[in-house]
Amino acid sequence: MKKSNDKKRILNNSLLITIATIFDKIFFLFISILIARYLSKELYGEYTTALGHAHFFAILANLGLNSSSVRAMSVDQKFRNIHFTNSLILRTILTVFFFSFMLLSITWSNYNNNVIYLLIIFGFVRFGNEFMNGYYAYYDSKEKFLTSTIFTSSYSSLFLITTIIIILLKGNYFHFALSRLVIIGILFITIVFYTKRFFSFNYSKSKLKDLVKNTIPFSIQTMSFNFFNRFNIILIANFDSSVSTGIFQNGFIFFLTLSFIPDSFMRILLPYLYKRSFNADKQKFQFTFDLFSKFFAIMSFYITTVFLLYAEKIITLIFTDKYSESVLIINILALGIPFLFNVSRIIMLALNHHFANMKIFIIAVIANIILNLTLIKKFSTTGAAVAVVITYFIIFIAGHIFLKVKGYIKVTRALIEFFVLGAISAICYLTGIHYMTNIHWILSLSIISVLFIVSVIIIFIRKNDIRIFKEALGRK
Repeated sequence: MKKSNDKKRILNNSLLITIATIFDKIFFLFISILIARYLSKELYGEYTTALGHAHFFAILANLGLNSSSVRAMSVDQKFRNIHFTNSLILRTILTVFFFSFMLLSITWSNYNNNVIYLLIIFGFVRFGNEFMNGYYAYYDSKEKFLTSTIFTSSYSSLFLITTIIIILLKGNYFHFALSRLVIIGILFITIVFYTKRFFSFNYSKSKLKDLVKNTIPFSIQTMSFNFFNRFNIILIANFDSSVSTGIFQNGFIFFLTLSFIPDSFMRILLPYLYKRSFNADKQKFQFTFDLFSKFFAIMSFYITTVFLLYAEKIITLIFTDKYSESVLIINILALGIPFLFNVSRIIMLALNHHFANMKIFIIAVIANIILNLTLIKKFSTTGAAVAVVITYFIIFIAGHIFLKVKGYIKVTRALIEFFVLGAISAICYLTGIHYMTNIHWILSLSIISVLFIVSVIIIFIRKNDIRIFKEALGRK
């Protein structure tokens, strides 16, 4: 009975987080589309350059505190208030340091004055947003995902509304930035006062030291993802131009948006698995790995197939043909989507192998920096896209090798399913380019989708999968 309740709770939380995150990501994607279509290529490039630069340094102020504080508050629930207080103290110190460093970095760039002013505004927005993530971590550790969901959804909704108003009133990109600043300010004040109703600051020097120590492996991971996802934008802007930054961003935004899927499930699974002992419940970890490896592989290879076949239609429909150069970016990044949906990283963190995970990310970030510096300088935006794919491939392979070699998880079955799904994706792609070119792309997409889904059902879906799904729904 308890296992069924666990599955049901995980499903309910997963649905809440996934639906809310889809809602937020769609809104932000729509906002990016509106702004890209509204601004000229030059102004949109300046906008994305400033936002990307600010985001790069704001993420450094997080430095893994989201993950480490969720772990500390989930495992050591008796001292949750102390851990939360300590995380806020660290965030304050890191925010002041990295905001100052961001301002200093402006002197090393070749940005014009408008980009610099825009960057400073976005700096306040992004650093404020990262500070709010500390409060979201507090509620996540208590598995009260609804509270953090309300705030994140309010932010995306309000920004979409103000974006539409600014466009109707024919405003400029400073108005977009200032509207975000006002919204984040109001929400930040609200969540602080809301949380104070049942939280009291309680500092502990010894536990602060423990938090700093335990944050180190998470900080490497956070900084690594920051390099993977934002360093390329800064390099493109300085090696090439802000226009190229906008072109890359319009393709890269789909890849970044998709990352919410594995991230959402990680938010759900980590607090749940942290409370379990691997030695006492090995099968639960194996079950989680097998189930989500299959689920992630099915979803990611389908998305890859769609992007490879219909990237041109997607870009033209969404951004108009003035951003047709972004098509190649999507085609390249599509090859990295199956590696983005990585369950091994979740299991490694749940098993408290944070330092092993840290080593993987150190290797990946070194490779990423070398690839970006080499490929962007020579191939600009396409080089940046290739660097992303190779980087996520390294993380994916290294994580699975670690779990296999250490004997924690049997990965053979999952990898076989991965390659079979890759073959299904390849067959669908070849079918599309050889037999679907003379029919309308919507009809072609429908046929390819049916072919993919039917193949998956025939090869992968078993009675046990149906039973698990029914249990999660609370049905016998």
